[in-house]
Amino acid sequence: MQAPGIMVTNDGDGFSAVVGADPCIRPFEPRGENMVSPLRKCFLLVLLSLVSCFEPPFEHSNPFDPKNPTTHGNPYQLTVKSQDDGVVLTWKAPGGKVPCVEYMVYRSEAGGKPEEVGRVATLTWLDAATEDGVNYSYTIACVGGTPQPSPTTSKIEAVLDADGDGKRDTTDNDRDGDGQDNDFEEEHGSDPDVSSEVVPDTDDDGLFDFEDADIDGDGVLNEDETAQGSDPLNKASVPADLDGDKVYDYLDDDIDGDGVLNEDETAQGSDPLNKASLPADLDGDKIYDYLDDDIDGDGQDNDFEEEHGSDPDVSSDVVPDTDDDGLYDFEDDDIDGDGVLNEDDEQPLDGLLCHDLDEDTCDECAGGEEVDPSADGPDLDGDGLCDAGDGDQDGDTVADASDAFPRDPDESVDTDHDGIGNNADTDDDGDGLTDQAEVTAGTDPLKKDTGTNPNDTDTDGDDYPDLSDLLPNIATFSIGSTQEAVRNVQGPPTEIQVYQSLNEIQWSYGFSQVTFAYDTEQVIGYDEYSMGEDLIVYMGSKIPGETFTLGSTQQEVIDAQGTPTAVQVYQSLNEIQWSYGFSQISFSYDTRIVTGYEESDLGQVLHVE
Repeated sequence: MQAPGIMVTNDGDGFSAVVGADPCIRPFEPRGENMVSPLRKCFLLVLLSLVSCFEPPFEHSNPFDPKNPTTHGNPYQLTVKSQDDGVVLTWKAPGGKVPCVEYMVYRSEAGGKPEEVGRVATLTWLDAATEDGVNYSYTIACVGGTPQPSPTTSKIEAVLDADGDGKRDTTDNDRDGDGQDNDFEEEHGSDPDVSSEVVPDTDDDGLFDFEDADIDGDGVLNEDETAQGSDPLNKASVPADLDGDKVYDYLDDDIDGDGVLNEDETAQGSDPLNKASLPADLDGDKIYDYLDDDIDGDGQDNDFEEEHGSDPDVSSDVVPDTDDDGLYDFEDDDIDGDGVLNEDDEQPLDGLLCHDLDEDTCDECAGGEEVDPSADGPDLDGDGLCDAGDGDQDGDTVADASDAFPRDPDESVDTDHDGIGNNADTDDDGDGLTDQAEVTAGTDPLKKDTGTNPNDTDTDGDDYPDLSDLLPNIATFSIGSTQEAVRNVQGPPTEIQVYQSLNEIQWSYGFSQVTFAYDTEQVIGYDEYSMGEDLIVYMGSKIPGETFTLGSTQQEVIDAQGTPTAVQVYQSLNEIQWSYGFSQISFSYDTRIVTGYEESDLGQVLHVE
């Protein structure tokens, strides 16, 4: 059926032409409100003509010659030519008042409908989407030109040789010339028409990747690389090798290279991925405990120790041989080696004890081996009790615990701790006055600081006359040019050492309740100071009215109340320098007496009055 106002004619060229139509109305539409421009109207008319001419196929076509088709001369002089990569179309512009804006290219295969395959503004076009050996018909139509020329059609059989090897693609087993058979490429996912795309052999080992167990040729199987997280297609990507021993970790039984197998480290609680983490080695013999037959290094096998109740992890705990006779106690019938069988020994682990058959408190094994009960130990006082069990060995009625001489029946007290008992000591209190002289003078011979010797102007022998000596019965402390002896009146000598150095007193730290001995005399008292400070010696009682004599070098400062001061006194620039904190002391400078002072801050000067 034809649209109103339109008449279709066939002029024998395969196209229908619209005649007698209103040039300002679209084909197949009523005239009226749908007005279009003349150019679009003409274009639509041409399209309508093309559509109508596609059924039946073009009648006018060039004589068939696959390689050299002839050209339908009017109006385009269309030429088609087959080459290696497709079919090339060339044509000339038809004459007309208005030239063609562009050209539409239609293609059809034998018996098929033409389809638009291209639209260009040039006079040539390459159809690269052709297949070798197929007959094609190409039609060129003008768009926008007037008067509108009829389309021109030309036929050709495409003869393609994509790789240029002289073989038609339809008969070429390797169309793209990449050296691989078309079917082989298709089977393994490669494009047989693209020479740059081949079935790969990544490592060039002659095995295609699909058949190669190690695609990248790095020596690691593909499946292992995948499992270990490395790339099986990248030779530079390999599984981890923590210790760098060229054995990949997943194959390495000692990943961290510390010499201990991974499984052993895991079992022993150390880290198989950390070289610094190792199993325990208790005795430091470089044999790890889990491999060491003697973990604690005590010379006894672990199993042997466990079997006999010893701890194989404690070196001080061994299977014992109490008497060192080469027999372990568990196999020794006389463990303590005292000659008494274990079964008869009340103390089988003590070689000095076995039994006291006569019940005299002396063990018959006290001498190291069993003896007759009548001779089971010494009895100093002959009271029938051996000394080992006698609380008063010397029989002087003074218990040994309180007896300064527990094995001397004539002595039990040593007041001055001079090693001579009071019974034999002529000066029990060690104050320089004989006991008899003190009794005569009315002083206590057992207390060395009570009174003076009226027959001695220097009772304490310290070279200070009793009349000017604050403590005339106690020798003052004097620093000599060498180390002085120091002893504790309560016991053994202390660790204190006293020196004279740069006119100052140096001493070791840490003493208490000591008496400083100078020659045979003593001075009680001290104060605790840090290393290098000055030692202040103080006295135990106050004797008013005495003066302190300042010599040409540093002297100790004494608080007569018994409390050490912090005063240091020097002679400098004919003035007295001192530290702060003294009180109630009189100073003598040269031949002049200073009877007082003012309390001042540290570093100020005390002036002589």
